[in-house]
Amino acid sequence: MRIKTFFFLLDVCFLLLSCTGKRPVEVAGERAVLRKDTVSEVQKKGKDTIKGMSEKVLEMDNHPYKILIPFDYRQCKVDTLIDDTWVELYRKGHKYYLSKAQYTIGKEWDGIIGDSVSTLTSKRDVILYVNHLPSKMGKVNSIDLHIAPNSFLDAFYLKPGTTLRFTFEGKHYELKTNEKVFTKHGNQSYEGVILLNGKQIVRRTNLDKVDFSLMFAGDIDGDRKLDLVFNLSGEFGELYVALYLSSCALPGQQVRKVSEVVDDYGC
Repeated sequence: MRIKTFFFLLDVCFLLLSCTGKRPVEVAGERAVLRKDTVSEVQKKGKDTIKGMSEKVLEMDNHPYKILIPFDYRQCKVDTLIDDTWVELYRKGHKYYLSKAQYTIGKEWDGIIGDSVSTLTSKRDVILYVNHLPSKMGKVNSIDLHIAPNSFLDAFYLKPGTTLRFTFEGKHYELKTNEKVFTKHGNQSYEGVILLNGKQIVRRTNLDKVDFSLMFAGDIDGDRKLDLVFNLSGEFGELYVALYLSSCALPGQQVRKVSEVVDDYGC
């Protein structure tokens, strides 16, 4: 009975932040992966594991994460989301820091859509704004990603079929991106998957392309374990940024997606 109760809580606590109800592409498979891993761990560890997982899910439900990035937003009403209680992850040289959010909200005319857009800018090189974090402000342990100049969102491109290997806090990691091509009635679509040490953490389907990149890898929640920020764009002109935290991972997981922000740009 307690296992059934936990799965019910897990379903209702699937935490996403989207600035629009529109879902041009599908985010698939995440809850199925959680259930498979969770069942395995429950069988191994029993009642204490169920209780711990239930408490973690309820905590996330009571304090959901929300994120933004510096961007010209067509869909998001940023002035109703961010305030002076938020924190920012920013880069200075090759190092990363957490600080109270410093930002400017404005309006600019977008000639493509024929309307004004909300702009969120900063004097710093901000990677991410987050509504709350359990860690202290200051320098953040991170991986130097050797990002190529003029990269979209200043992120490390995760080319499908390749593996990114690195070591963090004494542990070795492999981040592999795969894609599959599907053809139906003469039309092609793609599925994009990211594996962390062989376990699936990202799966998006029905995409125009697989254009994933890694914006940050390091510890931003203060538990000395790996956290990740991805750009998971799958449509032309799509912004899709997601935050994965180790402190919110359930048994059998290394990280768990806690929030995303979705918007669009271009034609």
